[in-house]
Amino acid sequence: MIGDITLRGVTVRYGDTVAIDNLDLDLPAYKIYGLLGRNGSGKTSLLNALASYRKPSAGQISFGGVDPFENADLMRQTTFVRDTVDVIQHDRVGTVIDFTARIRRGFDADYAGRLLDTFDLDPRKQVSALSRGQRSSLGVVLGLAARSPLTILDEAYLGMDAAARTAFYRELLADYLERPAPSSCPPTSSRRSRTSSSGSSSSTAGASCWMTRPTSFRAAASRSPGRPTRSARSPPDGSC
Repeated sequence: MIGDITLRGVTVRYGDTVAIDNLDLDLPAYKIYGLLGRNGSGKTSLLNALASYRKPSAGQISFGGVDPFENADLMRQTTFVRDTVDVIQHDRVGTVIDFTARIRRGFDADYAGRLLDTFDLDPRKQVSALSRGQRSSLGVVLGLAARSPLTILDEAYLGMDAAARTAFYRELLADYLERPAPSSCPPTSSRRSRTSSSGSSSSTAGASCWMTRPTSFRAAASRSPGRPTRSARSPPDGSC
C-alpha cells in the first residue's frame, strides 16, 4: 500500500527558475484532493515529483514513510496519466487498452470497456484520429481502469465537452463510492511554501479534484486562470 503521502521542504528548480519552493504537504490516504493554480505555477512539476518522474532539487517525498524515487514496488502501485496521454499514436484505442492490461497489474479491462462506451470511444479508431477531448477521455479510461493505489491525472478534462466532463466526474465519484473511505475530507496541511496558499480558490475556474480510497489514491490537476494556489478541497456538503 502507498499509505499517507508526505512532502517536507520540497523544492523543484529548472536552472534559475524555482517551480516549487520549500513545500510542506500532508496527503492522508482515502481522500479527494484538488490542485489549483494558473499556468506556470508549478502544478505539473509537483505531480512529476509525486509520480517520481523527477527527483526534487531539495526536500523529501515519502509514501507511508518510504522514499518513492526509483522504488520499483511503489512505482508498480502508481499510475500517472499526463495531459499528453503518452501512448503510441498509430495504435488503435483497443490495442492501447489491451497493451495496458498486459503490463499493468490489476488493470480492469472490463471496466475499461465500459468506460469506452461511457465516453463514446471507438476501440477500432487510431489514437491519432481522436480529438483533443477524446484523447483526454482515453487518458481517464486508462487512469481509472488501472485501479492503482496512487493514480494521478494531469489536466484530465483538457478539451472535453460538457457531457464528457460530467461523465468523468460521475465515474470518478461512482468508482470511489463503490469502495467507501472515511466520510470526512479535511483540508490538506500545507506549510512554508511561498506558492502553496497565496490567492483565493474562488478566483480559479474549473479546478479538478483528487480522490483517494482504501485501495486507491486518485488525483487530477488542471491549468486555469487565477492566482497560484495548492489546496485540498472538500465537496460543498462536507462529504466524500
